[in-house]
Amino acid sequence: ASEDSDEPMVATERAPIWVIGCNDHLELGLEDVPDDFTPSGLLKQDFPALCKHLGVIPHPALKPPSVQRHPQLSRRSSIASRRSLLPEKRRPTGFIVESPEATAQAALLATLSQPVLNVRSILIDRATLQILNTLLPHCLHLKRICFSDCRLDSEQLGLLRRGLARRSPVEALQVDWNAIKSPLIDDEEARDSVDEAFASFADGECTVESLSFR
Repeated sequence: ASEDSDEPMVATERAPIWVIGCNDHLELGLEDVPDDFTPSGLLKQDFPALCKHLGVIPHPALKPPSVQRHPQLSRRSSIASRRSLLPEKRRPTGFIVESPEATAQAALLATLSQPVLNVRSILIDRATLQILNTLLPHCLHLKRICFSDCRLDSEQLGLLRRGLARRSPVEALQVDWNAIKSPLIDDEEARDSVDEAFASFADGECTVESLSFR
């Protein structure tokens, strides 16, 4: 506001930023989505919504992407709008007018409906996996999950396995470059517990048809 204006300046509240450990104080104990939450079926739309519902800071890897309108697309949409104002006799036949808003919405929907979830080179916390597991049975578009260089420990792998045993539509799971380093656990002990967690995915209860661990 200017110096001559009597209107008070309103500070905009910034969304909290996810860092490892920011949700560790929460005990979610989720078995399914809460009764007062209705999932849309799109993972990256439901995940931040359920996080907000539960007071969890959302992980950036599961936030919806920002879809920016391409300048060329805006120009084409503007041309289409002008053509729609032409008299019927002068209007090109078979020309479909689509607003920029509808085009952007369609692009966002196509992005949210991607069948693959890729999470690469970033740590994951327990709350993120708990909410992911809760939403998996409702996200029928999701067919493949890939964690690469995320350093999932045995507890996190156990949470992921439980999620994939609950009516999950996921057909393939890939965990690559999963280095195990912990200052609290002996390296050999950590590797043994992770190996046991990996083995649990092949016990017959996990619904995935393709497993890849490297």
